[in-house]
Amino acid sequence: MRFGMEISHALALAALVVGVLLGAWIVSAWRRRRERAQAREYNQRGQRAEREAVHLLEIEGYKIVSKQLRTTYAVELDGATHEVPLIVDFVVERRGERFAAEVKTGASAAGLEHPETRRQLLEYQLALGLERVLLVEPERKRVSRVAFPIPRGAAPRRRSSAGPWVAALSALLLLTAAVVWVLSKR
Repeated sequence: MRFGMEISHALALAALVVGVLLGAWIVSAWRRRRERAQAREYNQRGQRAEREAVHLLEIEGYKIVSKQLRTTYAVELDGATHEVPLIVDFVVERRGERFAAEVKTGASAAGLEHPETRRQLLEYQLALGLERVLLVEPERKRVSRVAFPIPRGAAPRRRSSAGPWVAALSALLLLTAAVVWVLSKR
């Protein structure tokens, strides 16, 4: 009798292990399928937004020069130059001016209140040497021209507040030396 109970316990344990493994596999397969579906939906949303952006840019009078421009720009780090890759959604022209255009969808990415969007647009302006860049929001039907006013040349030097004090002290020292010289001649 005892031998039969040990076999039934062993079978129950084996069934439990198989059930746990099967459940883990099902959950994993379901998660992978959901992630693939979300990625597909994200890609489709992005492709749809880019098609709408082309239409919106053309309505606004911009001519598409390049799509998904892949380029690099140089960054100096501790004296060594490094090439940094850059992918721009669109390069467009209007009335002789060239712009980099970034397409953003959803409230979480669009708008200058989002640091990532701001940094990306600033990077485009600096890396491509442009005066302005475009933020294209197809869901809002909006094309915004963005310019980061970047001072050219060296930053102005700050005047030292010690200047007048140094001049006054120097004048006082010269006056004292003159008085001492005159008194020593008597």
